[in-house]
Amino acid sequence: MGVPRPANNADRRRLIGIYLNDHLMGVCSGVELARRLAVAFRHSTHGDLMRELAVEIDEDRASLIGLMRRLNVSPSRPKMAAGWLTETVGRLKPGWRLLRELAADDPALAAHDFDYLINRAERQKQTLDKLRRQTAGTVFVQA
Repeated sequence: MGVPRPANNADRRRLIGIYLNDHLMGVCSGVELARRLAVAFRHSTHGDLMRELAVEIDEDRASLIGLMRRLNVSPSRPKMAAGWLTETVGRLKPGWRLLRELAADDPALAAHDFDYLINRAERQKQTLDKLRRQTAGTVFVQA
């Protein structure tokens, strides 16, 4: 059993554009994450690895953008914004967890309710994931 094919080339091209924009959203988030990690680990061997990874992912991003141009697919600003927001919210959860761990040795931090913030960040991530899935489902059902 194969993958269902769109009824016509216009639908196929539109769906490819959606897929490419989804991929671009992920690649842009990935390069930003790798760059941040390269800075965070700049004094270790992990920093070198993350810098190399960031360069490779950025090259992949450029290749993807070139493909999109050849196919006349414009980058979707809303998807790029959603990708940035998802990646940013995704960073909050580990950040709160780290602060909660540090609170064990810091009374000023210990007074803060990090569990609440961790749970809220998780809920925010779930909401964004749900919206992303609903949007993807709507797009493909309409095809």
